[in-house]
Amino acid sequence: MKSRTKGIIKAVCSVILVIVMCVSGYQIAQTQAQYKQEELQHQALLAFKPVPIASDSELAPVPSGVALLRAEYPDVAGWLEIPNTRIDYPFVLAEDNDKYLRADLNGDYLLAGSLFMDYRCTPDFSLFNTIIYGHNMKNGSMFGTLPSFRSADFFEQHPEGILHLEDADYRLEFFACVLTNRYDSVIYNSLQESDLDKHNFLHYVESTAAQYRDIGVSIDDVFVTLSTCSYEFADARTVLIGRLVASEVN
Repeated sequence: MKSRTKGIIKAVCSVILVIVMCVSGYQIAQTQAQYKQEELQHQALLAFKPVPIASDSELAPVPSGVALLRAEYPDVAGWLEIPNTRIDYPFVLAEDNDKYLRADLNGDYLLAGSLFMDYRCTPDFSLFNTIIYGHNMKNGSMFGTLPSFRSADFFEQHPEGILHLEDADYRLEFFACVLTNRYDSVIYNSLQESDLDKHNFLHYVESTAAQYRDIGVSIDDVFVTLSTCSYEFADARTVLIGRLVASEVN
């Protein structure tokens, strides 16, 4: 009897193991398919990547890549690029922070989602602190590069980003990388209005930063915070903060 019971238990365990392996294999295959889909979509979007034209150029003006994208995808607000990284994507602004969390620009399901601005922000980046979110994908796509900025060498080697809007280009001068959590009421406040709030933000960033570069920021500047999930502890977030500066090439 005992032998028969052991045999049944062994058979059941074997069946469970096979089921687990099949489910795991299916999930891996689905994830890889999603990675491939994101890669193909990204390659197609790169055809719209804005190319700055000098103000004294004799070339006839043409619609910017952002304008062309907006004609097809009305929620597109701009394009973000960090040279020598995989961050090179359009970003959107919607009525909430859920619409593009797991959706592509068409609104169709995509594991990697899209880069999106905090819904409280304005498309002209006129607020003191504008927040852009993106997933930390394991294959390095979207904002998968951001955690690398906590390394002193990587932070030093990538001091700037480029922000393209429909009618202007800007530089992002990165000065801080912070490891925080999703409930951080200072980092994730895009509505600082008083001088005190602005001073507190800059002091907090400097005092908590994993990496910091003194570029002489002040409350008169405008900032962009790039945020992604991190896995050092529950609800961890890595954020990279830069000062927005008008590009010399427009």
